[in-house]
Formats: sequence, structure tokens, C-alpha cells
Amino acid sequence: MNNSNYRRSCFWWFPIRFNTYEIVKHYDDYELIWRKGFFSRSEERLKLYRVNDISFHRSFGNFFFGVGNVIVRSSDASSKSLTITKIRNYREFGKLLDDVAHKERQRVGVKYEETNLIR
Repeated sequence: MNNSNYRRSCFWWFPIRFNTYEIVKHYDDYELIWRKGFFSRSEERLKLYRVNDISFHRSFGNFFFGVGNVIVRSSDASSKSLTITKIRNYREFGKLLDDVAHKERQRVGVKYEETNLIR
């Protein structure tokens, strides 16, 4: 699988991007890497076998600009819920993320019940 880049679509009406999202393979593991910020950059990483649930949200404003939000819930201690905002092709990205997470859980041998620690 190739690295997949998904970028925030716009800032107001300008094509300026401050957030990047990648699904990257490190050795055997796939990770979701989320980099955000312009002057102060931060980065979050999430092993995809820890992903429990993926949902979507699209407000009227997001509909108007052709973007949506992907909400990722995981069993990771630092990122229980991660919202990837204003992303184009958000359903395709969510489906890709779900498919890779499912394959990773099978590869690692983790059952869904073992990762479902969200209360």
C-alpha cells in the first residue's frame, strides 16, 4: 500500500493548508499521522490496529465547501477520540482507514472486543 496523503481543503476561501493526514507503513505497522498547525506544529500518531470506530460528520458549511469530518475512536491512551476536520473525500478516507485498521487487527491478532475499551 502506498502512503496516502489527505490534506485539509481550505482556510476560509483560500487554498492554504495547515493540517496534513497520512497513513504510513513503518516496518510492519500502519500508522495514522496527523500534523497540524502553521507557526507551532504538532504531530499525533495512532497505530491503526487500535482503531475501534470511524464515523462521519458534515455540517451545512462543510457541505457548501465539499468537505467533511472523520471521527476516529480508538483504544489509544493519548488519543481516545480524534477528529480529522475539513477533509475532501472524507468517506473514501474513512473507508480506507477502516479497511487498513481491520487488516492490521487481523495481522496483529487483536480481536475487536479486546480493543473496545471506550466507555
